[in-house]
Amino acid sequence: MGRFVPHHFAALGEVTAACTSGAFTYMAQNFTLAKAGSSPLTGEMLEARNLGDTKTTNYTGAFALGVVSFGLENNDNGTDLSTRLTAPGGWLNGEYVLTSTNATFSRPASTTPDATWGAFDQLEIGITAADADVTTIPRVSGSDMNPAAAGCGAGCTYKKITAAGGTKMRYGRLRLNNAHGSELLGLPVPVRIQYFNSTGFAANSLDTCTTFSLTPAVDNSPTSYTRGDLLIDNPLKNMTVGASVPTLGSGVINLSAPGAGNSGSVDLTLDVPAWLEFNWTGVAGDPISRATFGLHRKSDQFIYQRENY
Repeated sequence: MGRFVPHHFAALGEVTAACTSGAFTYMAQNFTLAKAGSSPLTGEMLEARNLGDTKTTNYTGAFALGVVSFGLENNDNGTDLSTRLTAPGGWLNGEYVLTSTNATFSRPASTTPDATWGAFDQLEIGITAADADVTTIPRVSGSDMNPAAAGCGAGCTYKKITAAGGTKMRYGRLRLNNAHGSELLGLPVPVRIQYFNSTGFAANSLDTCTTFSLTPAVDNSPTSYTRGDLLIDNPLKNMTVGASVPTLGSGVINLSAPGAGNSGSVDLTLDVPAWLEFNWTGVAGDPISRATFGLHRKSDQFIYQRENY
């Protein structure tokens, strides 16, 4: 009789962005691939079905030869981005199930901006299965995507699992700006969460999800501060640190005034997740900046003006 084969396959999965409120995900950040409507989340992506459109549980083990592939393209432009998706799985009792509902879209290998940096604000993700013994065309019911071509045409073998308009996938970074001011005044150090918008980095105003925290600290030991090449008139003392939660891509690290006679500098860094690191020093890493207090000649005679963007 030969091996058992199903009549066709049906797509079950759906995509949920990492930041649901902004409907976007950073490259290298986990987003969700799961069975539509499942609670708790489960990883069924495809189902093998018979002519009556019900699941065939015999499609498992040695009988399940269907090779499952994901296809990705931005705004139906015909550039297949599927090699950048990580979402392993396997067949079990008639269903193709992911090992985890967490999937990732890799960051670009290029260290200089090019088309691989995005932004992919209409990223479409589809799924298909190749089994030579399944002769139904298309093998996956409702196929509406060909990631290797603009439009669908004869290669329309993938079924989209993203909502209409796709999902947003962005190359992000967190930037710390340098700041300077009087040792008599507190100093805000701007924090900017940005993404590459195809021409340069811009504030990611959709980001209402990223947070960071700093442990407030008081330090009287001058040796704990990084001074670089700057002259220290007196060690910075009794400095406290606080942070605000970024709103629409912007936040602040607040440094308290070190006080009269305590001029100098502090080098700051934030331990950020991999999807917000950037090539600041020649290799991808955490952001850094320098805050300086009262290092300008006759700084006590200056009127300090700050502009925050």
